[in-house]
Amino acid sequence: MVVLVTGGFGQLGQSLQFIAERYPNLQFHFLSSSELNIADKENCKKVSSELKPDFCINSAAYTAVDKAEIELEKAIQINVIGPKNLAETCKEFGTTLIHISTDFVFDGNQKNTLHRS
Repeated sequence: MVVLVTGGFGQLGQSLQFIAERYPNLQFHFLSSSELNIADKENCKKVSSELKPDFCINSAAYTAVDKAEIELEKAIQINVIGPKNLAETCKEFGTTLIHISTDFVFDGNQKNTLHRS
């Protein structure tokens, strides 16, 4: 089985790299944002077409909470548009998406007011 990990060199991605060696039957691909820009849907499709992942673990995120209001568009691209692109691409390619987030992004208690199409 092939597992694609976005944000492969961030804090969560590195933690996943640490445990990946315990699963030799899985072929992991840890990609950085320069290798897979999740905000670019065509890039998502290209990578999925090349790697044909069975699973995609999205650990890519804009995590600078204090700067998110200043860099709102960047935060939206990474934390909203990117996961949307991954979800649509995974659906198209029959890949199971595992999206990991924190309560700093969405705690489940507030209505999403940043919806953009």
